[in-house]
Amino acid sequence: MLKQANIDRLIIGDKHIFVFEHHHFALLPWAEIKCKINEELVVISLDHHTDTHSPFLSFVYNNSKNKGEQKEKELVKSLIKAIDYRDQNTVYNAIMKLKHDEHIYTAIETKIINKAFIISHDNYSDEPQSLEEAKRLSLHKTDPIKFFFREGIASRPRTYPFATVYMPPYEPETELSIMNGFSTFSNLDIDNIVLEDDFLFDKFKILNEMCPAVVSDKGTFSVKYILDIDLDYFHSNLSIEPKSCSVFYNLIRNAEIITIAKESVCVDLLKHNNEDINSGALLEKLFSHIRKALEN
Repeated sequence: MLKQANIDRLIIGDKHIFVFEHHHFALLPWAEIKCKINEELVVISLDHHTDTHSPFLSFVYNNSKNKGEQKEKELVKSLIKAIDYRDQNTVYNAIMKLKHDEHIYTAIETKIINKAFIISHDNYSDEPQSLEEAKRLSLHKTDPIKFFFREGIASRPRTYPFATVYMPPYEPETELSIMNGFSTFSNLDIDNIVLEDDFLFDKFKILNEMCPAVVSDKGTFSVKYILDIDLDYFHSNLSIEPKSCSVFYNLIRNAEIITIAKESVCVDLLKHNNEDINSGALLEKLFSHIRKALEN
């Protein structure tokens, strides 16, 4: 089935790595490892986008026009019910109806994974919303986005409700001292340090607040996990050439499997001006990191 879906399987050390063009094809290897371990499983995803659209959003829109909201809900329910992660044919059939930003909640709805922890350029505020933030917004009766930028957000630590998807804000909320030679925190600088220890420590500190039962502030997990990487996470050559990457290497070593979406068009659209990068070159550099992590 992997071959039919144009998914390449590579083995480096004893780590199985799956490579494919479009991100929603990750469902096939995710389902495969779920069958093998048959226990709680989470995904750690590094991505430019959050990929948290509703399951079959595009398909349902195109196939339920003018039929009403109830018909749309019924169609989504039937499509999800048709997926049995123990039967790869049903997973493949679902993939043919999905878009590349609909797979996270599809995987959760079908019990392939239990939770997702997403580090994304696109996320500018905590998700789920902290209880402190929700209270302040309720008191001010203010639009969340306007409130966020006008008055800032509650100082840490915060508490959070139960959720299945957790996303820390992309930009650091406070200066973390000079990060590996970067003395300012412009968007360009942040985009260059997405694999650096300080950047990832910042994200895992917040994820630990969000879901302490599963993730520590050091980036270790109490349950088994998949490391999922979309190559459009990397906007520059510097972004995939970190000076300090022990956190990332530990994520590689301890992952059950690694899935990599090339998303070649997105890589080209999102790369910084004058950067000579493409998904092929990024993939080779990522393989180099995986080899180094697994050799040490």
